[in-house]
Amino acid sequence: MINLGLVAWMIPIVLDEGLMDERPVIFALSSTAMLVIVPAFLGVLTFVVRRSSWATRWFQHPMPTAWDFLFSQRSAFWVLFHLRNGQRIGGFFGRESYASSYPIGAEIYVENVWRVDENGRFAENVEGNAGMIIRYADCHMMEFYRAEGRS
Repeated sequence: MINLGLVAWMIPIVLDEGLMDERPVIFALSSTAMLVIVPAFLGVLTFVVRRSSWATRWFQHPMPTAWDFLFSQRSAFWVLFHLRNGQRIGGFFGRESYASSYPIGAEIYVENVWRVDENGRFAENVEGNAGMIIRYADCHMMEFYRAEGRS
């Protein structure tokens, strides 16, 4: 309805019987603006406004879970996985990594795997690894550390 309200003034111009024959470029541009450009702009604007700190005071954030919010940032970081069996393992989440999103169960692919020492520090890269997939259901907790200068 907002889109219709914004483009209503254009409808009589586009529907003018002679416009399509006399000025086909203006007809095509006007039609494209009404049917594609303005609705797409409104969708993007709505998403940006709903993510703003101002709007989230009154409206639900568009990301359904904290998991989705974190990974939508597309930041690089180190992840320390605390597995339910008591083990810990580290990974690097970067440009080649992936995390599932709602409604799919929480899974993460980290592009690089690291052994972790008894203090929880990243000790050494697992040689020859091609990453790993971890289900959050297999973890007790995940810790995230900023990866400054890496992506």
